[in-house]
Amino acid sequence: MAEPRPAKERPQSPTPATSMPLAEETLESPGIVSTIPYTGEIGDTLVIYCTDPRFRQQTHELLHEYLGLRNPLVITVPGGVSLFLPLVGMAFKPMKPLLDLIVRMLKPRRIVCVAHEDCAAYHQAGSKNPVLNAIIHGTREAVHDIQHRHLRNARSTFHVWYPGIAVEVYYADIAPEAGDGSRHVVFTKIS
Repeated sequence: MAEPRPAKERPQSPTPATSMPLAEETLESPGIVSTIPYTGEIGDTLVIYCTDPRFRQQTHELLHEYLGLRNPLVITVPGGVSLFLPLVGMAFKPMKPLLDLIVRMLKPRRIVCVAHEDCAAYHQAGSKNPVLNAIIHGTREAVHDIQHRHLRNARSTFHVWYPGIAVEVYYADIAPEAGDGSRHVVFTKIS
């Protein structure tokens, strides 16, 4: 595990003796100051993907380096976009109004959804969600095929809910070991 970066000290602002101390000067510690300037920029893309930390860095690389997203609005939930689908997702009823609010207020031009191989939500949540359980365990279809179908369904559903917003869906596979023993994640755009 990488060592955390040391916090940079905030520059101390001089306070005249006759003025009231600033709130930050009354704190015991100045806190951690980000090295990234705040711009207030609102991104034009909504991204929904799974919370699984094993894929987080690779998903961020996909979003920033390959898709060129500078400041996406990101929603991470176990199982990714599947939880938002009617009849499948346990979170559909409470999450649909949230998505509606996000789309209405932030007006994204694009929605990107990412699912991944070996998703624990698909393996574990099936027993707690009768519909998902029937989908996963009541078929001979492989889990990754179900995930691909859910991604395609999400794209179709979002096109109906939010006409005019582009929707892209990706699936992350773990590639076989390379000659040097390393493993990589390969993202495939689902058509």
